[in-house]
Amino acid sequence: ADVRKRAGRVLHGMIDNSSEDSKRQKEAAMAGGVAPLVELLKDGLKNQRIEAQEYAVWSMSMTADRKRGQLMVRAGCIRPLIESLNSGDLSLAGQECAAIVLSCLALDRACHGEVINEGGIAPLVRLLTAETLGAKKHSATGLARMALGNPETQALIAQAGALKPLVHWLVSSRGQSTLKGEAQVGSADNVERGSLSPS
Repeated sequence: ADVRKRAGRVLHGMIDNSSEDSKRQKEAAMAGGVAPLVELLKDGLKNQRIEAQEYAVWSMSMTADRKRGQLMVRAGCIRPLIESLNSGDLSLAGQECAAIVLSCLALDRACHGEVINEGGIAPLVRLLTAETLGAKKHSATGLARMALGNPETQALIAQAGALKPLVHWLVSSRGQSTLKGEAQVGSADNVERGSLSPS
C-alpha cells in the first residue's frame, strides 16, 4: 500500500507538471520507442514492481495515438495492461493512464476481440465509478468505441454492470456533457433499453 501511494504521488506530479515540462516528458517517453515500455510493464508485473508499472502505463498514455497504439499491440501490451488494471496495485492515476491507453487501442476494431478475451471490459466498467472525472471519461470512451455498431459487445458491457453508472452519469449535468462530447455512448433512453450505440 505504501509503494502504491508513493507511485501515485509521483504519477500525479508528472501529470500536474507545466505544459513545457509535459512536452519534454512526452518527447522523452517517445524517444525509447514502444517495445521497451511494454517490456517494463511486463517486468513490473512479474517482479511486483508497482513503480515500474506506473511509469510504464504513464509513458504509454503520454504517447498514445492510433499509430503508436498499433505498435503497442504488436509488442504485446494488451494482456499486461489489463492484468495491471485487474491487479488492484495501480494507483487511481495509474488506472486512469491505463484507461487512456485502452481507449486509444479501441480506435482499432482489430484489437477489440483481444481486449475482450483478456478481460478488458470489467476494469473499464469499474472505472466508470472512479473518483476522478478523467478515469470515468477515458473508460467510457474506450467502452463506447468497442460497443459502436457491435450488439454482442454492447451486451457484454451491459452484463458487466455498465448501465447503472452510465445512466447516472448521463442524467447528471457534468456527466451528461462529458459523455455526449467525449464518449458519445448514446442517449439515456438507449442505455436503459440495453443499447450502447449512438442514437
